[in-house]
Amino acid sequence: MVLSLAGFAIHGYPSGNGAEIKHWIATTNATRFGAGIWIEALGYLFLLPFAAWLVRDLRRPGVADWPADVAFGAAVLCTGSALLSNGIWTGLVDAGRGGLDPNILAGIKYIASDTFSASGLFYGLFIIAAGVTAAVARSLPPWLAWAAVVIGVLGVIPPTSLPASLALDLWILAVSGRAALDLRTPRQSKPRREARRST
Repeated sequence: MVLSLAGFAIHGYPSGNGAEIKHWIATTNATRFGAGIWIEALGYLFLLPFAAWLVRDLRRPGVADWPADVAFGAAVLCTGSALLSNGIWTGLVDAGRGGLDPNILAGIKYIASDTFSASGLFYGLFIIAAGVTAAVARSLPPWLAWAAVVIGVLGVIPPTSLPASLALDLWILAVSGRAALDLRTPRQSKPRREARRST
């Protein structure tokens, strides 16, 4: 998450018409752009181990596994679609430096932008499925589980997808923070807990 935001801040994206995109490409440092794209891609890839840990942590015996499976599958699609979108942006920069017509560059920009916007559906599905898994298995506090579902629903609605993506980042931080607290809290053994109850 942090790496993705850092990469985006480093490379940025062009906007405007074809002539403005052409000017942006001509004035953009190619090394800086490539480094930013690589850092952002690394951040997207880290979503996969996080999602694998999350669905494993949310599963409970006797509860259906398919929502967790859907969550991980959606995380794979999130990562793949984001990398594909950045591949199109990289191709846009390379084509602009090669002298491609500005009007065609504008068309490529729309393709890259719309491809990334479509990936919001996968992010929404990921967090909805994770929230449903947590709610059914009772593996997260109810407010945190249902917050995931609400964020996911907002994420698949275009007008609210941007604030939902920021809320998703906060949700990931909340879940990670809770996991860190659980690791730091010493857990009593079962015999000791039963002994306390009997006294």
